[in-house]
Amino acid sequence: MEMLEEVDIAYETEEEEDEMPSFTHGQLQLRLLNTLNSLLEERYEAYPPITFQGAKRRYTPDVAIFPKRGYVRQKTYLVEKIPPIFAVEIISPGQTMMEMVFKCEEMLESGVEECWIIEPANDTITVCRKDTQFVRHRGESLEYGLCTRPLTVDEIFDVK
Repeated sequence: MEMLEEVDIAYETEEEEDEMPSFTHGQLQLRLLNTLNSLLEERYEAYPPITFQGAKRRYTPDVAIFPKRGYVRQKTYLVEKIPPIFAVEIISPGQTMMEMVFKCEEMLESGVEECWIIEPANDTITVCRKDTQFVRHRGESLEYGLCTRPLTVDEIFDVK
């Protein structure tokens, strides 16, 4: 099944302004990638930003879970035709919660099953699913169906 589409090389892959991520953003992204990859079922893998074609536009979540695939070296930029199963957005200082909620709603409409919004300013994760309202979590365990055990919000933020 062909899942990639060849596209022209462009500096911006989304219809939003690109902002340079902060060190905090990078730390959370790395911690989440490592944590998810240690907990995911064998056939799935968490990846750093990968652009996919959504129903309305292209999206590049901070972390995305796709079925695991072998390494394929490609010399052109490709956009995934199939959305990730799971996507994470980390709010940057220049973004609002409403912007992220809207983006997650669009990604859910595009086929993403679950989307998390991580808010570093208050150590919370908002879980977004099509079948339920958006629910904010702080300091509690989160269940994700593809993980071998629950993970805690504090584990992501390294709260002791």
